[in-house]
Amino acid sequence: MFKLISRFFSIFLIAINYYTSIIVLNNQKFDLNLSIKQVITSRFINIIRVINVPKKFIKIP
Repeated sequence: MFKLISRFFSIFLIAINYYTSIIVLNNQKFDLNLSIKQVITSRFINIIRVINVPKKFIKIP
């Protein structure tokens, strides 16, 4: 149980890290803004998939 919580917390920190990087990119107003955002959002989707995998193993009554 503790491993699952720690794993989720680390994923949460990664998500916060990406979110802050998106804010930084918006403030600097890059020309490559769209492509960079696409890369970050695809990584976000991968993180969400990682979160969704353990739910299959947890049997909710």
